[in-house]
Amino acid sequence: MEYKLSSLTSEFAENVFPVLYTQENINSKNILKQHFSGNKRVNPDRILMVPVIKSIDWTYEKQWRYVRDNPSVKMDFH
Repeated sequence: MEYKLSSLTSEFAENVFPVLYTQENINSKNILKQHFSGNKRVNPDRILMVPVIKSIDWTYEKQWRYVRDNPSVKMDFH
C-alpha cells in the first residue's frame, strides 16, 4: 500500500518510521525473547529497532512501518 504521510492523521503519522536496511544480522526473536523474559541487560533501543530493521537486500522496497506499543499483547516464544 502507498500513502502520502501528509494525508495521515497526526496520531497515526507519529508512529510511522522508515525501515532501516542493514548488513548486520539481527536476531529479532532472541532480542524480544530476552526482553520479555525480564532480562534488563537488553538495550531498550534494540527493542524499538526490531520492527523497523531489514536486510540490506530489501533496500529497493523503501518501506515505512507503523509501530505502536500494545501492552495487552502477550508474546510466546516457545
